[in-house]
Amino acid sequence: MIQKVLASIVGVALVGIVLAALVGVGVTMLIRGGAGDGCEGCALAADCAEQATLFTLTGTVAQVQLDAESPALVLDVVDQSPVDVTLGTPAYLAGLGLNVQAGDPVTVTGHYAADEATLVAHVIVNTSTGQSFAFYDETGHPLWSNDTCEH
Repeated sequence: MIQKVLASIVGVALVGIVLAALVGVGVTMLIRGGAGDGCEGCALAADCAEQATLFTLTGTVAQVQLDAESPALVLDVVDQSPVDVTLGTPAYLAGLGLNVQAGDPVTVTGHYAADEATLVAHVIVNTSTGQSFAFYDETGHPLWSNDTCEH
């Protein structure tokens, strides 16, 4: 029982840290949806018609698909249907050293893609190890892209 309470406290603290970091860099911008939805380049560029907000979800990894053409994971969230989370490109993931497995508790901050069902990960924190994995920078530019991001 004490372990569950401590795990909950740590999870809430990590969510607070992630949110504080995102708010600290001013992430209240327009979001580009991501690969495959007609928006290319910067996730937060003002020229994309879609407006979105960053969301933070905490849950347990149900499934990981790192070797797929479009790497993703499925997140089980309490009182919610499982959420598909996209993770970037396979080449970026190969260098990232993402250490997330089924059963791991994680906190994911990201924006919803145009389908409004898939969360595009900006940051994933493995709450059991404390490791943090970034997919977008504070301006909304995907870290796997070499393109410049002009706002």
